[in-house]
Amino acid sequence: YAGRSYPAGSVGIIASVTAPFCSDCDRTRITADGRLMTCLFSTTETDLRGPMRTGADDDELIRIWARATWLKPR
Repeated sequence: YAGRSYPAGSVGIIASVTAPFCSDCDRTRITADGRLMTCLFSTTETDLRGPMRTGADDDELIRIWARATWLKPR
């Protein structure tokens, strides 16, 4: 997937825990109610549904996702 201002990336479906990999994990998850989880073991989530419902464009959603990823616990 790519936005106008961002390079292409990929989205995949994975099992919730396939191996202990926390220090190197680069995976994110989206819950059924539109929340982005950057760590399966954290209670921190980022709302994507709200911005989508208020008309956020693809680039704005990518910015939200990228910011959440940069703030991800390590």
